[in-house]
Amino acid sequence: APTASDIFSCCILWYGSASRRVAYRPGRLLTSLVEDGESHARQWATPLTMEYTVPLVLHRLVHGSVELHEDVSVSKFRTMVSYIGDSWTLLDDAPPSGLCGRWLMTFDDGNDSDAEVALPILAEAGAKAVFFVVTAWIGKKGRLDWNQVRNLHASGMEIGSHSVTHPDLAASKCDVRRRELLASREIIEDKIGASVRAFAFPFGLVSSAALREVHSAGYETCC
Repeated sequence: APTASDIFSCCILWYGSASRRVAYRPGRLLTSLVEDGESHARQWATPLTMEYTVPLVLHRLVHGSVELHEDVSVSKFRTMVSYIGDSWTLLDDAPPSGLCGRWLMTFDDGNDSDAEVALPILAEAGAKAVFFVVTAWIGKKGRLDWNQVRNLHASGMEIGSHSVTHPDLAASKCDVRRRELLASREIIEDKIGASVRAFAFPFGLVSSAALREVHSAGYETCC
């Protein structure tokens, strides 16, 4: 039988040299992913040892062979969802304590497989996830369209912003960060008719200045 590290390595370990994948609320740490390194990932990739929610960073789900490092096969995703069971959580949920581990499934970029593949699997399992969309990519080939984004939201999934154009906000100027943060949020809220409270940093790259800008732009949670 596959171990937890076998099941989740494709969405935890691809981050490579990134320092951490973290999610914040103003004033307190909400969730934390493992430090770099396979040994850390294996240590944390089991509910018996987790003291925090572990965010699973997912992108495109593909049938057949996986060619890109960010992609995950549909069969492996089914295994993940089955393994997680009812131990999933969303960003609005309170963080666990003690040995009560939870898994936060997130999808970056707004790929069409979010609606065509992930949603039916999640719905069948009674699970939910957070989908971070890049607004300038909506409607492009291989990406979600706005009807699909609205359907994700109507199905109980959380929709967050992943910026307008997917720049490195940690290295961007203040006016660029502000524009990307505010415009993407306004566009999504207009399209789905609901507030957008969560933001995911493109490339997972975070700076203290960018983090302050996210919260000053009105987001409640970022990762």
